[in-house]
Amino acid sequence: MQGRIKHLLWVGLACMLVACGGGGGGGSSSTPAPNGTFDLSTTSLSFTAATPISTVASQTITLSNLGPDAAAIRVSSTSGGAIASWLSVTISGSTGTVTANPSSLSVGTYNTVVRVASFSSSGAQLFSRDVNVQLVVTSNLWSIYDASALPNATGALTQANGSLTQFDLNTGGNSAYSSVAAGILSLDTTAAAGDQHFFVTPFAATNTAATYPKKLTILARLKGDAASDRFLDINSSFGDTGATAYKAQITFGSSFTGSSLTNTKLSLNNVNGGGAVYSSNFDATNYHVFHIAITMNTPSSGTVLVYLDGNATPILNQTVSSFPAAAVGENNLRLGDTDSTYTRKGSLDWLVWTNSDAYTPAQLSGKLPAGFTSTGY
Repeated sequence: MQGRIKHLLWVGLACMLVACGGGGGGGSSSTPAPNGTFDLSTTSLSFTAATPISTVASQTITLSNLGPDAAAIRVSSTSGGAIASWLSVTISGSTGTVTANPSSLSVGTYNTVVRVASFSSSGAQLFSRDVNVQLVVTSNLWSIYDASALPNATGALTQANGSLTQFDLNTGGNSAYSSVAAGILSLDTTAAAGDQHFFVTPFAATNTAATYPKKLTILARLKGDAASDRFLDINSSFGDTGATAYKAQITFGSSFTGSSLTNTKLSLNNVNGGGAVYSSNFDATNYHVFHIAITMNTPSSGTVLVYLDGNATPILNQTVSSFPAAAVGENNLRLGDTDSTYTRKGSLDWLVWTNSDAYTPAQLSGKLPAGFTSTGY
């Protein structure tokens, strides 16, 4: 019996030695597989773009817990080839920057998958993870008034969704103060300094949500007239539903600084407690494209930049701690003479705007609506 037990113990020990490759059995140890695993901060990205803007804001993916044997990280399609032509991915350190470019795409939804893979120093792929990317290209970015008819004429305004609407004339507005000829809107209130005469249209209903920041870009091709040192107002009100609205009031041309029409300014009115802020000078006897970019960071504060003819340096760059109040829920754009004291006389060739973002001239270069070209864009 004792002999039988000794025999079994020796057999068990021999089996253990063989299994672990140890002692006297001549066994060999196995080489562990290379470790190139990693984690991604997300495996799904979604972009939205409105034509004709060429690019949208980039998004980032962070790589973490990278295995010690990964010598390189590369991206490709799932088949190993190039990724979609409307997408670019660059990797720097542990951060991947993903950018979508809809400039060559029609309205629609585009989906692709990007494969992120690690490679050894010898070029062998070690590990991969896929990222699903979707780009939704929506309809035309712009709401457009081309001055082919009075702003309050039926169908004079083309909204970003393609619908035809029109501005409303303010209560008490006098139709004799504005006219249209050869695609130019002329405004003249010099006969009645106390009269307000302006056109108003609401922004999209989505702009009334209490979500910030709210952004607006307006481009208008304007010029003044020697009969009045102020030639036009453009006011933009940003009101949350049921709450006091606040507005950016811009007057093109101003006598407050003693300037002439050939060397005039524009003013951002009643900000930071009631004062006006002035731009650098420009010649209002010629047409210029004024590019207004507004960001409302809170209901009553934000920034206003105004560019001239597509130049990268704004003629006005103002951080506003307090915009003037407007009516509860007011959410619209006003164009014309909104002043009950001073007169206006000037001409407008066209006006376009979008609530999508506060764009810079570089972002809009070559991207104005068809037929709305100008030096600098």
